[in-house]
Amino acid sequence: MYPTTLLSIATLSLAAALDGNAPPASPANDRPVLSGLYTSITLPTGQGGCSGTQEAILDIYPSSSGSTAPTVLHLPGGAYMNLVGDTVESAGQQYLDAGYTVAVLYYRLPQSATTTSWLVCSDPYEALDDVSSAMTHLLENAADYNVDADQIVLSGFSAGGHLASLYSSLCNARSSACPAGQVLHFPFMEKGSKIFCSEVGTAFNALQDYDECFPTVLVDNATPPTILYHASSDPIVPTSEMTDFVYALGQQGTSYEYYEVLEGGGHYLVPFSQVAA
Repeated sequence: MYPTTLLSIATLSLAAALDGNAPPASPANDRPVLSGLYTSITLPTGQGGCSGTQEAILDIYPSSSGSTAPTVLHLPGGAYMNLVGDTVESAGQQYLDAGYTVAVLYYRLPQSATTTSWLVCSDPYEALDDVSSAMTHLLENAADYNVDADQIVLSGFSAGGHLASLYSSLCNARSSACPAGQVLHFPFMEKGSKIFCSEVGTAFNALQDYDECFPTVLVDNATPPTILYHASSDPIVPTSEMTDFVYALGQQGTSYEYYEVLEGGGHYLVPFSQVAA
C-alpha cells in the first residue's frame, strides 16, 4: 500500500523542465525561489565539496494548508557537479500548489563543472550526510514547517535520483531517518554509483566494482515504496538501468510504479499525460 503522498504525487502533471544545458546553481547561490513564505537553513554538516567551502542549504516552504501535510524533500540533479534549478521551479512549485510542504536540499557536490570534471574531487558521502541532516531537521521541527513526520518522501532528479535511492537503501544501516517513499525521475544510477564508490582524486568512469553504491544491488525488503519516471529516448540514462531497478524492486516485493515515455522524451520532465505506465 502506497502512502497517500505517493499516490498523489503519481498523478501530478509534471511540466517540461530539465534542459541538459540549463545554467548551474551552486549549493549556496542562485537558488530558485518558489511562491509563498519560506525558511532557509544552513545545515550543520560543515564545509566541503570540491571547493572545500560549499555548505548544504535547505529551503523549506510550509504547506499553505496551515496544518501538517505530506512533505516532499526535493533533491535537484546536475551530474554531481552542478545543481540545476529548473525542476525546483516546475515540479517543486506544483507540489507546493497541491498543498504539500516542500523542502529543497542543495547538497555538497563531489565533482567540479569547471576543472577536471572526470575526477571525484571530494568525498561523495558528504551529500548523503546532507540528506540525513535535512531529514533530521524536518523531523525535529515538524510543527514549525507543517511537516507530517510520517509522510516525508524523497523526490530526486537525475543525480538527485541516484542520491535519493542510495539514501533510501542505506538509511537504516547509517542510523538515519528513512523516508516513507521515494519518487525517482530519470535517476543517474550507474554513473552516480561509480562516482560514490571512487576514491577522491581518481577518475570514476573506468571503475568496475561499485556494487556497494549501486541502488539496484542494494534493494531489499526495507526499500520504501517507489515511483520511477523515465523516457525511452533518454541519451544519458539507458532504459536498461531503469528496468533492472524495477526488476530488483519486484524481486524484493517492494511496492512500485514505473512510468515511461515510450516515444520521444529525453533527460527531462514531460507532462504526465505523455507518460505510459
